[in-house]
Amino acid sequence: GAKRPRNRASWWSCQLLDSMPDTMSQLGLLDEFSSAEVAAAVSVREAELAALGPSRALRMRHQAKTRRVDSDEKLAALVPAKIAPGDSWHILSNGDIDVLSILRHLLTGVTHFDSVLVTTWRINKEDLEQIDAWLDAGRIEEFHLLIDQRFGRLAPDEYQLAKRMAADYSGSVTTCLNHSKVTLCSNAAANAWLVVESSANVNTNRRLEQSAVHNSRPLFDFYIEAFDGMRSRRRTAAP
Repeated sequence: GAKRPRNRASWWSCQLLDSMPDTMSQLGLLDEFSSAEVAAAVSVREAELAALGPSRALRMRHQAKTRRVDSDEKLAALVPAKIAPGDSWHILSNGDIDVLSILRHLLTGVTHFDSVLVTTWRINKEDLEQIDAWLDAGRIEEFHLLIDQRFGRLAPDEYQLAKRMAADYSGSVTTCLNHSKVTLCSNAAANAWLVVESSANVNTNRRLEQSAVHNSRPLFDFYIEAFDGMRSRRRTAAP
């Protein structure tokens, strides 16, 4: 594997900049370094991330077309909000397109989603609050979350929020040894059976990430059957 750089401040800064730490214990890892050392390491890392180049999207159907995606706004401009049945769009981003951005974009193509199921390793409070706002507004009728079993211990406030959302909107929170990142969004009346497969968690991550968005009833059913089986075998936070 790659060796750590000799400058330990640089190595730790890379890890923290990439993972976007939200706890003081993580930030304390840099206490032994001067602000100048940390600033220099962060500058180097930002240059490395910029060198990854722009994000890309690829439509795969009858004709392949490449698309470059640099931001949330360009995602909306270049990838359709209404994914036609049988279509798949493949997105390669350098950390500026996360799963919540894709979900927000897809919501503009329908009146609402009957149900949204998210499987992820981590989700932050701001993302849960955005999904909660969509639930309150009727844009999403049911929300189900399948997440790593350490979620409740590492993020107790977010866990309680997710459980409250599940109770209020006939949803569920299931914990297990999970590292999958799949989002399922359905609107039967619009023939929308959307599957988002991604290397990224729901939250933004400043790494090279790939995502694929499909409108496929067979693929949707494949995942929903698998995740329903997991939810039935695991204790969930559903009322």
